Amino acid sequence: MNDEVRTGQCLCGAVGYTLSGPLEPPMICHCRECQRQSGHAWAAVTAPLEAVKLREEGSLRWYRASAKARRGFCEDCGSFLFWQEVGAETIDISMGSLDQRDDIPLVGEIWCSERAPYSAQVGKEGVPQHEKGAPED
Repeated sequence: MNDEVRTGQCLCGAVGYTLSGPLEPPMICHCRECQRQSGHAWAAVTAPLEAVKLREEGSLRWYRASAKARRGFCEDCGSFLFWQEVGAETIDISMGSLDQRDDIPLVGEIWCSERAPYSAQVGKEGVPQHEKGAPED
């Protein structure tokens, strides 16, 4: 992916970041840990640690999710922003937290054996889709 500078933040804006340089294209993770942490599947791009500069970080907290990894989130609004393998020189960044994401193509999915059963219905014919919010009664 290109060397574009991108920005992102949590829902309330208490944790913000700038991301520069090339990114590894995103994957969607369907593992139970990501489901429980994010509420569904989790999509993320991977970047070198040095490519991420925190603009606002006072509310950033880390949760040691397993012996293998930690997850970064905003303690104010609860947004799940980062996943990092212990000792890694890279970090995974939530696609949902990026301000500029329209040009980032998805390259795959992992832990598909743990995909939530209702996920197969997303985008299928017969499942109503609405541009914004719930349908009017």
